[in-house]
Amino acid sequence: MKMRLAAVLAVGLCFSGGVAQGDGPAELPMEAKVTGPAVGHVLNVYLNFAHILLLDEPVATIAVGNSGIVEATLSDDQTVILTAQAPGTTNLIILDGDGDELSNTMVRVVERGDLLTTVYRGSARYTYACADRCTPVISIGDEAGFFDSSVSQIQARQEQAGEGQ
Repeated sequence: MKMRLAAVLAVGLCFSGGVAQGDGPAELPMEAKVTGPAVGHVLNVYLNFAHILLLDEPVATIAVGNSGIVEATLSDDQTVILTAQAPGTTNLIILDGDGDELSNTMVRVVERGDLLTTVYRGSARYTYACADRCTPVISIGDEAGFFDSSVSQIQARQEQAGEGQ
């Protein structure tokens, strides 16, 4: 028996709006509920965001084609937490306790371009998150020295935050 999969937004933004045009898979609309195995649909998740999928039937196993793109964790037998790792496309397979496939859904990790500012200096790219002021962010494809410096600073900040616990 195929499971009905109800996808729910974690923080208000999980699916991109609209439906894809042409021959490609349809994108799931904002606040969509997916019925059946969701074959032929694309679940868009945003880089650096966590997303929650609430399932209406218990599952026993989840598998991701490429965990370098998205990680999936079973929080309980009806809640899957997706964490976007890198831009790209993979699949998410959900199995029941008997090992039967309940869902096999394409997952596409994309950057939220509307939240980032990209600066080009010649062919070198630099990415920032800008609100009151601009702060460097880690973005694959940025100039190597800028990327490495941003990674180093973020790791140092996380280590200092961990010491205060």
